[in-house]
Amino acid sequence: MGRDPFVISRIETQTNGQQLRRFLRCHSDNAADEVASREVTFVYFFHREPKQFTGGELRIYDSRRENENYVPTANYRTIVPEQNNW
Repeated sequence: MGRDPFVISRIETQTNGQQLRRFLRCHSDNAADEVASREVTFVYFFHREPKQFTGGELRIYDSRRENENYVPTANYRTIVPEQNNW
């Protein structure tokens, strides 16, 4: 992943499910003080087959620091959900 080795000091999990026409707003996964040292975040897609929905893409934005906060730039990558993909 292009990261220097690091000590695993904590493992946390979070499960998020989205209903039809709902979404997570743009956010930083390590913006809060208690998770500022977070090194790795991942998303795992799973859904029924055949896929009964459209959308569900994950956008990962480039960001920059502005006034002590990370703000997204216009550049992003889109990851299309594929069953059992992370």
